[in-house]
Amino acid sequence: MFRRLVGWLPLPWQRAVVRLLPSWLHRGLRRLHRSDPILARALARTSALRLRRRHRELLAPPDVYVRNLGRRAWLCRDVPRASVEDVRQRNLDLVVDVLERHGIEYFIVNTGSRVRHTVGVPGSGAGQVLRLLASEHGAAPVYASVTRRRRRVDLVHDLHPGTTPTTDHLVVGQIYTSPCRNLVFGLRYGCAVEFWDENDSGSLCSRRPNRTASTIPAQERVPTIEVIRDRAYRTLEPFARSGVDEVRFPIDVVYTWVDGADAAWREKKDHYLALEGRVPRHEQSVNGARYLNRDELKYSLRSLETYADWVRRIFLVTDGHVPSWLDTSHPRLCVVSHDEIFDDPRCLPTFNSHAIESRLHHIRGLADHYLYLNDDFFFGRPVTPELFFEANGVPRFFPSSAQLELGPASVDDPPIMSAAKNNRRLIEDTFGVRVTQKLKHVPYSQRRDVLVEMEGRYRDEFCRTKASRFRSPEDIAVPSALFAHYAYCTGRAVPGDLRYVYTDTSDPLTPGRLERLLGSRDLDVFCVNDTDLSGPDALEQGDALCRFLAAYYPQPSSFETVPRTVVGMGTPRSERPTGGLVSLAGDGLAGRPRIAR
Repeated sequence: MFRRLVGWLPLPWQRAVVRLLPSWLHRGLRRLHRSDPILARALARTSALRLRRRHRELLAPPDVYVRNLGRRAWLCRDVPRASVEDVRQRNLDLVVDVLERHGIEYFIVNTGSRVRHTVGVPGSGAGQVLRLLASEHGAAPVYASVTRRRRRVDLVHDLHPGTTPTTDHLVVGQIYTSPCRNLVFGLRYGCAVEFWDENDSGSLCSRRPNRTASTIPAQERVPTIEVIRDRAYRTLEPFARSGVDEVRFPIDVVYTWVDGADAAWREKKDHYLALEGRVPRHEQSVNGARYLNRDELKYSLRSLETYADWVRRIFLVTDGHVPSWLDTSHPRLCVVSHDEIFDDPRCLPTFNSHAIESRLHHIRGLADHYLYLNDDFFFGRPVTPELFFEANGVPRFFPSSAQLELGPASVDDPPIMSAAKNNRRLIEDTFGVRVTQKLKHVPYSQRRDVLVEMEGRYRDEFCRTKASRFRSPEDIAVPSALFAHYAYCTGRAVPGDLRYVYTDTSDPLTPGRLERLLGSRDLDVFCVNDTDLSGPDALEQGDALCRFLAAYYPQPSSFETVPRTVVGMGTPRSERPTGGLVSLAGDGLAGRPRIAR
C-alpha cells in the first residue's frame, strides 16, 4: 500500500519521503505492503471489471480470458502445449510479422539471453513501431512494456504512440497459459525491440548493451539469415557468429527407469535374489522404494520439454518395459534395453542401478556431451545448457555442503555411502587427494571420452560393479560422483552452482516445501525422492506428490501418447489441484505472482 501511495511521485521525491520516515516505520509499511491480500484481491477484481468493460471485443475468441495475477488483471491466451522456446518464438513472430509486412528493416540481436529474443530496428522510434503494432494487433491481447521513469505495461490497443515518450526499447508479447490456467508465461518471455541510431556514415549505434558490439560499422552491416526453429529471420553478419561462451554442441539426456509394479519383472527379481542366498547387504540395497513408479518420468519429461527444450535427443534405458503412456515413436526419443549396452550377457538381468549407470556411455548414437537424470529429477524454471557445460565442452559439477563419512566401505553403509567411499579410495590412490564433500543430487553432466578413459584405468572396478546384480558394498557410482572427481582432477570439469532442493516424501517438512515451491517456481532443479515406504502415511505421501506434480506440470508433453484429461475450468472443484497455482513460470517471484519484467 505504501508503494502505491508514493508511487505517483517522481523517483527523487520518493527517496526523500523514505529518508524522512523512521526506519522502524518504513519496515512496517513494507511488511504491510507484502501482506495485504484483501487489498490485492480488491484491486485485482477492480482491474478485471475494468478490462471486461473496456475490452469486450478482445475477449471474443474462446481462448482469451481474464486472469488475476497479483494486484492486476490481465488478458491471457490459452495454448494447448507450450514450452519456453515456443513462447519466445511466438512473441518474436508477433513483432517480426508486422515489421516484414510494412517493409521495415530489422535484425535479430544476439544479447546472450535465452529468456527472450531481441529485434533491432535502425532509425525508427517507438512511436512508429507502436503505431504499427496497434494497427495490426489492436484486436488481440498483445501487451507492450514501455520504460519511462517507471515501467508501464499496457495493451497495444490502449497505447497512444503520439504521447509515448522516446524510449530505448519495448517489450512486446502475449501472456500465455496452459489449458488449466495455472501455468503462466508472462512478458519475461516477450520480444524486446531495440531502437538503434544510424549516423551519416551508415554505422549503427546501440542504446543498450549486448554481447556482440555497441557499434556496427557500415562495412559490417552485411545482411544474413538466422534460422530459429525452421524459420528464417533477418540479422546482420556480426550477430550471426557464435560467441566464445555459447554452447553450440549437441547435448542429449539419458534416463534410467524401472517399473517396480511389473509382475514379470518382480518375479524375475525375486528369483535371482533367492539364487544369491544369504549374501550380506544393506537393507536399502533391495528396498522397494528403489523400484517404485509414480509416473515421475512423465512429469520429468514435461519439465524437460517446458524448460530445457534445447536438448537434442532423449535416451530411456530400461529392462525392456516402457510406460504405457510413452510414445516410443517420438523422433527425439530412443528406448534402450539393457542388453544393448551390456557386453557380457552373463551380467543380465541386473537390478543394480550402479551397474546400469556404469554402462550408459556405451549407448549407440549418444552425443559426446549428455546429462544423466533419474526419473525423480525435475527442472523448475528455464535453464540453459551453459548451466551444465562450459562453451568449450567442459562439464560442470555441483558440490554439496554435506560431507562423506570417514572409514572404508562396509555392509553397514547404505549403498550410496559405500559407493561414495569406494570412489574416494580410487581418487586418493590415483591422485593423492581426498574427496570430502558429496555432490548435489541434480542432473549429472557427462563426457563420453572421459568415461571411456576411466573405464580403461579402473577396469577391475567397472567389471566388478557391472557384474553385481544387486547393490553391493564393492560398487562404484560412476556418473553421479566418480566422473566429476576424476574429470576435475584431470582438468576436464569445473564446479558450478545452481538453485535446487532435495526432499524426501517421508520427511514431514516435504508438504510445506512443495507448497512453497509451487508458489515461487524459483529453483533450477529439484528432486523429490522415495527412500522409505514403511511409514503409515506412504500412500498419502504418494498422492500428495502426484497432486503437486500435476499442478506444477499441467501440460502433457509431446512424449505422451494419449494425454490425460487436463485439470481446467470445467473440472469439478474437488478434482482440481489446490494451493499455489497462480505463478509465473520461472519468474522467481516467491509468493508474489505477478507479470514478469
